[in-house]
Amino acid sequence: MASATGGGPQRQLAAEGDAPSRAAAEPGSGGGGGVRSPRNAAAATHGSKQQQQQGDSEEHAEPGCLICMASQPSDPTRVKGCAHTFCFICIHQWGATRRAPTCPVCRGEMAALVVLSDGREQDVVPAAAAAAADEGPDLSCLDHSYFLGEVSRLVSRAEALRGRLYRDAFNCGRSGGAESERALAGLAEVLALLESYADGLRGEHPAPFEAEPLLHDLYRLDRMVTSLSTGSREGLEDLHAYSEGHWGGYGAACCSSEDWWDDDDYAGAEDDFDVGSLGRAASGLRSGSLSRTPGRRAPNRSGSRGSGGQGGGGGGGGGGGGGAARGGTPGSGGRRGGR
Repeated sequence: MASATGGGPQRQLAAEGDAPSRAAAEPGSGGGGGVRSPRNAAAATHGSKQQQQQGDSEEHAEPGCLICMASQPSDPTRVKGCAHTFCFICIHQWGATRRAPTCPVCRGEMAALVVLSDGREQDVVPAAAAAAADEGPDLSCLDHSYFLGEVSRLVSRAEALRGRLYRDAFNCGRSGGAESERALAGLAEVLALLESYADGLRGEHPAPFEAEPLLHDLYRLDRMVTSLSTGSREGLEDLHAYSEGHWGGYGAACCSSEDWWDDDDYAGAEDDFDVGSLGRAASGLRSGSLSRTPGRRAPNRSGSRGSGGQGGGGGGGGGGGGGAARGGTPGSGGRRGGR
């Protein structure tokens, strides 16, 4: 028992004596203030030297183009936002041929290029955006219902303007003026053309058309009506050019003449259709007009004064002119009067 109990204090002292050596051998432990072993210290020193040497080599290395693999890029350029360098031509073509261009190395977004020689920046235009800019806006979504709505809106505006101009020119016994008469005549032709558009756009078998020229025509008609409503002389000049046949109408927008006209229909319509005004303005309805029912034209001023006009003699001609001014079928009253 004595030997057992006497050995206890000796073992305790030996353990306490070994504690400092263990603390010195274990890096980061409490004893010795975290002193590392010689082996760990040497490894850490070797690693730091390798990192420093690697950094020095990267700083002094010549940048190369990773697209054409040239050791010295031509006109060195980097992608903005990253440090990768390329030939300007290589990286520019890379970005221009991709829908969503990214850096070939890190796949970072490539929104702009930085030319290192002078620091200038150049935006990168993706291939999809460049193609869309070349093709122009997509008008395929503009169908018959859209154009019919636009035509109806313009008809309402033109009819309201015609009524206002008529009241201002002829109320209270006034005889009107030359400009008022030209404006009313021009508006009648505008309405005739718009109504021919509407006739072709509605129905079970609407006419095929190209959206861009038709949209251009409607925009121009809209500007003409707006100019007239504000009293602008430009509107009168535009209408005068229109009535003289210098304005292209819907004939250019139609795809096929067989859908709307044949020789028999056109021959029977010549008596009721003023080819000299609306026919020229519509760029030749025979070659592809939208109107199925020709016969609307501007008021016949000579007929309205009783000179006969195209409808027939005397009062019959006056009836024909009045019918056209009200938007009816011109010439019908004249033929009755002639008979």
